[in-house]
Amino acid sequence: MMRRPFHLFAPLLALLLSFGARAFDDTPLAIPAAQYLQSIRDGRDAGGQPAAALQQQAEQQARQKNWTAAIAGHETAIAVGADQTATWLALSQAWQAKGAESAKDDEEGRKRAQERARQAAWNAFQAARLPYERARALFRLGELYDRDKEPKKAIAAFREALELEDSPRIAKRYQELVDANAFQIKGVEVESDS
Repeated sequence: MMRRPFHLFAPLLALLLSFGARAFDDTPLAIPAAQYLQSIRDGRDAGGQPAAALQQQAEQQARQKNWTAAIAGHETAIAVGADQTATWLALSQAWQAKGAESAKDDEEGRKRAQERARQAAWNAFQAARLPYERARALFRLGELYDRDKEPKKAIAAFREALELEDSPRIAKRYQELVDANAFQIKGVEVESDS
């Protein structure tokens, strides 16, 4: 039996493992996002409709700004197998739009819509298989973090996304965030000479 030295295969193995690795992580978001995905799988019935038809209906509802129906359509499409990045991103945008249109006195509904928008964006990131899909999901997450005034997370998401795909608008916002958050005094300690 011919033995091949491991050192010849190590670079290939490292390349394959790094391809699947993701530097960006948000565990506090990942857990509720997984729960959201499970609730979609458990709670939606397509009634025999194919995923493509459900997605078309959801897109039509979104064009009409019927966000509740658009959300239901995207969720049902996901439940029957349309678990692609684009579907999750459209769902995230529908949740954001629904939150923006929530009544001023419905703080709980607005907050839930914001959380669902983030969770859907995270699930888009998890569903991404190609670099451009990962980039789009990270751009979306970065924008949501930025909107919610979480600059460190926005910077991390934008940084990884910009490594995958160029976007002058995002690159400009990324640089603004880096410049604004590069140096912050967290506390000052003073020692006495006596």
